[in-house]
Amino acid sequence: MSKRKAYRAKPRNTNPLAPLVPMGKARAAQCTLAFYTALNSIIAGRHPGPAEWRDIADCLNVCERLVRRGSAKASDVMPLVDAASDGMKDAAHAFEKTGRMSLALPATLALQRLLEIHENFLETFPEREVLLVIAETRADIIEARKRAHVVTL
Repeated sequence: MSKRKAYRAKPRNTNPLAPLVPMGKARAAQCTLAFYTALNSIIAGRHPGPAEWRDIADCLNVCERLVRRGSAKASDVMPLVDAASDGMKDAAHAFEKTGRMSLALPATLALQRLLEIHENFLETFPEREVLLVIAETRADIIEARKRAHVVTL
């Protein structure tokens, strides 16, 4: 006969509406701080590293995922995603040629607007859905890396 496992108390959710509660302004601001910091370093001309570009790309990917899920209007978000993505590609090509990385004004404005959309999403949608969208986005990126070995913006 096998030995019984020790009892481990499981956390219990005392609020049945917890999955429906939005993240709130304070927590949303905390989550978007990295995005705003990355964008400010790019705008100020400080040499942004891979972490800053990854943060910006994460924001773009989450906004695109919101459109695919039907949580945001494609006509509002996708032109901004396209403009920001094109600007980031141009900046990457310019960096390869000159060693300096900077964004054009249309891409910068599109990124600022996307950050506002992303922050609004965090503030208004239930935290559970926010975490689900982020997890789905990361899973897509991992899958793309497995297939192509490279993820381009």
